[in-house]
Amino acid sequence: MTRLESPRSGQLQLAKREISIFSAMIRPRSPETGKEWVSLLNRTEDEINLNGWVMRSKNGRKAVLQGRVGPGRMHMIGGADIGTLRLGNQGEDLMLRKADNVLVDHVTWTREALLRGGPGIFYEFELGR
Repeated sequence: MTRLESPRSGQLQLAKREISIFSAMIRPRSPETGKEWVSLLNRTEDEINLNGWVMRSKNGRKAVLQGRVGPGRMHMIGGADIGTLRLGNQGEDLMLRKADNVLVDHVTWTREALLRGGPGIFYEFELGR
Protein backbone atom coordinates (compact mmCIF):
# COMPACT_ATOMS: atom_id res chain seq x y z
CA MET A 1 0.00 0.00 0.00
CA THR A 2 1.15 3.51 -0.80
CA ARG A 3 -0.57 6.70 0.27
CA LEU A 4 -1.35 9.25 -2.41
CA GLU A 5 -1.44 12.87 -1.44
CA SER A 6 -4.64 13.98 -3.16
CA PRO A 7 -6.71 16.95 -2.05
CA ARG A 8 -10.44 16.31 -1.89
CA SER A 9 -12.86 18.33 -3.97
CA GLY A 10 -14.37 20.09 -0.97
CA GLN A 11 -17.94 19.62 -2.23
CA LEU A 12 -19.01 18.03 1.04
CA GLN A 13 -17.29 18.54 4.36
CA LEU A 14 -15.38 15.40 5.29
CA ALA A 15 -17.44 14.98 8.46
CA LYS A 16 -20.62 14.88 6.34
CA ARG A 17 -19.40 12.39 3.73
CA GLU A 18 -21.29 9.14 4.09
CA ILE A 19 -19.03 7.34 1.65
CA SER A 20 -15.38 8.01 0.77
CA ILE A 21 -13.24 6.69 -2.05
CA PHE A 22 -10.80 4.82 0.16
CA SER A 23 -8.32 2.91 -2.02
CA ALA A 24 -7.65 1.65 -5.54
CA MET A 25 -5.57 -0.79 -7.54
CA ILE A 26 -4.63 1.68 -10.25
CA ARG A 27 -1.63 -0.03 -11.81
CA PRO A 28 -1.87 -3.80 -11.40
CA ARG A 29 0.82 -6.06 -12.73
CA SER A 30 0.22 -6.79 -16.43
CA PRO A 31 -2.17 -7.53 -17.94
CA GLU A 32 -4.30 -4.76 -16.39
CA THR A 33 -7.62 -5.79 -17.95
CA GLY A 34 -9.98 -6.97 -15.22
CA LYS A 35 -7.56 -6.37 -12.34
CA GLU A 36 -8.24 -2.71 -11.51
CA TRP A 37 -10.51 -2.03 -8.53
CA VAL A 38 -11.71 0.77 -6.26
CA SER A 39 -12.91 0.47 -2.67
CA LEU A 40 -15.45 2.71 -0.98
CA LEU A 41 -15.74 3.14 2.79
CA ASN A 42 -19.10 3.62 4.51
CA ARG A 43 -18.26 6.14 7.26
CA THR A 44 -21.68 5.96 8.95
CA GLU A 45 -23.56 3.72 11.36
CA ASP A 46 -26.21 3.02 8.70
CA GLU A 47 -26.41 0.76 5.67
CA ILE A 48 -26.22 2.78 2.44
CA ASN A 49 -27.92 1.86 -0.82
CA LEU A 50 -25.54 2.54 -3.73
CA ASN A 51 -28.01 1.70 -6.52
CA GLY A 52 -27.65 4.26 -9.28
CA TRP A 53 -24.54 5.94 -7.86
CA VAL A 54 -21.87 6.59 -10.50
CA MET A 55 -18.09 6.59 -10.35
CA ARG A 56 -16.66 8.50 -13.32
CA SER A 57 -13.17 9.35 -14.53
CA LYS A 58 -12.24 12.66 -16.17
CA ASN A 59 -12.37 11.00 -19.61
CA GLY A 60 -16.06 10.13 -19.07
CA ARG A 61 -15.71 6.38 -18.49
CA LYS A 62 -17.91 5.16 -15.68
CA ALA A 63 -19.13 2.43 -13.38
CA VAL A 64 -22.78 2.47 -12.32
CA LEU A 65 -22.93 1.07 -8.80
CA GLN A 66 -25.35 -1.46 -7.36
CA GLY A 67 -25.80 -2.98 -3.95
CA ARG A 68 -25.64 -1.95 -0.34
CA VAL A 69 -22.72 -1.30 1.96
CA GLY A 70 -23.05 -1.92 5.68
CA PRO A 71 -22.02 0.49 8.42
CA GLY A 72 -18.25 0.85 8.69
CA ARG A 73 -17.78 -1.59 5.80
CA MET A 74 -15.94 -1.47 2.50
CA HIS A 75 -17.51 -1.96 -0.92
CA MET A 76 -15.24 -3.19 -3.72
CA ILE A 77 -15.83 -2.23 -7.35
CA GLY A 78 -13.93 -4.34 -9.84
CA GLY A 79 -14.26 -7.01 -12.48
CA ALA A 80 -17.54 -6.77 -14.40
CA ASP A 81 -18.84 -4.16 -11.89
CA ILE A 82 -16.26 -1.60 -13.00
CA GLY A 83 -18.11 -1.02 -16.31
CA THR A 84 -16.15 1.16 -18.74
CA LEU A 85 -14.18 2.85 -15.94
CA ARG A 86 -10.40 2.73 -16.37
CA LEU A 87 -7.93 4.10 -13.82
CA GLY A 88 -5.38 6.19 -15.70
CA ASN A 89 -1.70 5.39 -15.28
CA GLN A 90 -0.80 8.88 -16.50
CA GLY A 91 -2.79 10.55 -13.71
CA GLU A 92 -6.52 10.77 -13.21
CA ASP A 93 -9.49 12.37 -11.50
CA LEU A 94 -12.11 10.02 -10.08
CA MET A 95 -15.50 11.30 -8.97
CA LEU A 96 -18.25 9.56 -7.00
CA ARG A 97 -21.79 10.88 -7.41
CA LYS A 98 -25.10 9.85 -5.88
CA ALA A 99 -27.98 8.81 -8.15
CA ASP A 100 -29.24 12.42 -8.07
CA ASN A 101 -25.81 13.60 -9.37
CA VAL A 102 -24.65 15.14 -6.07
CA LEU A 103 -20.85 14.92 -5.84
CA VAL A 104 -19.92 12.79 -2.84
CA ASP A 105 -16.15 12.42 -3.23
CA HIS A 106 -13.33 13.23 -5.65
CA VAL A 107 -9.74 11.99 -5.68
CA THR A 108 -6.79 12.58 -8.00
CA TRP A 109 -3.40 11.03 -8.59
CA THR A 110 -0.41 11.72 -10.78
CA ARG A 111 1.80 9.60 -12.99
CA GLU A 112 4.76 10.46 -10.77
CA ALA A 113 3.00 9.11 -7.67
CA LEU A 114 2.25 5.83 -9.46
CA LEU A 115 5.85 5.46 -10.64
CA ARG A 116 7.13 5.89 -7.06
CA GLY A 117 4.94 3.01 -5.88
CA GLY A 118 5.36 0.64 -8.79
CA PRO A 119 2.90 -1.90 -10.23
CA GLY A 120 0.86 -4.30 -8.13
CA ILE A 121 0.49 -1.97 -5.12
CA PHE A 122 -2.85 -0.55 -4.07
CA TYR A 123 -3.13 3.12 -3.18
CA GLU A 124 -4.95 4.52 -0.17
CA PHE A 125 -6.31 8.05 -0.43
CA GLU A 126 -6.03 10.56 2.41
CA LEU A 127 -9.33 10.87 4.29
CA GLY A 128 -8.51 14.10 6.09
CA ARG A 129 -8.12 16.46 3.14
